[in-house]
Amino acid sequence: MKTSRLVVALAVVGGSFYGIREMKGCVSSAAPDTRLAGHIDDICKIARANIETPAHGVKQLGGFLGAHLGDMTGELGDTLAAIETTRDDDKHDERARTARSRILAPLRLCAGDLDRFAQAVSTDEEASELMAHFSERFNRTIEIMLGERAAIRTLEQRLDTLLR
Repeated sequence: MKTSRLVVALAVVGGSFYGIREMKGCVSSAAPDTRLAGHIDDICKIARANIETPAHGVKQLGGFLGAHLGDMTGELGDTLAAIETTRDDDKHDERARTARSRILAPLRLCAGDLDRFAQAVSTDEEASELMAHFSERFNRTIEIMLGERAAIRTLEQRLDTLLR
């Protein structure tokens, strides 16, 4: 899948956050990257099922992300922590490769479905309006929370200094 199509597909998935509604998930003792991959697979199923109904799909994905985005970001953080706390460099690298494989597997399997869903959203007026509304709202949220670009650069510089 070309990078630009992946970006569009991920933007559609992220943009669908607008249609938030409650959905229940299950807690698992599986590795965090495996749980994250399961969430990605769920997103793929929603996109696949809504290629013909993109506005409904945007709302459904929004509901899913509303219910699971915190879990997903936590699982990503937990995956990074599991990798970075592995002392042995060879085991560290192998764990990172395993995480990459687990996380990307469902994306590779549904790349075509995500592309078709993204295309359907882009050609459907209602779905496009939902996406535009989300983008404006999400950007506003980030600006309110994190401030202008200068504040982000300051944070990046401080993190860079700490990591040296």
